[in-house]
Amino acid sequence: MQTSHVDKTMTHVDWQLLAEQKLALLEVLSACRYSADPQPLAGLLHFIDALQDAAEKDGHRVVWLTDDNNEETR
Repeated sequence: MQTSHVDKTMTHVDWQLLAEQKLALLEVLSACRYSADPQPLAGLLHFIDALQDAAEKDGHRVVWLTDDNNEETR
């Protein structure tokens, strides 16, 4: 079976960095709750969640951050 471009991309994702970027996005969303429309950033956050979920189901070692900001690899 031929590997798709998405499959190739998933193998090159730095999952630790993506988890850290997601955390930063959550902090920005929290800070702008009262000063800006958070909808565009919230959509990006949901996309990252969906990407992580799909990658994990396909067997990639996704890094998730727990509530206390420690990394959790699944």
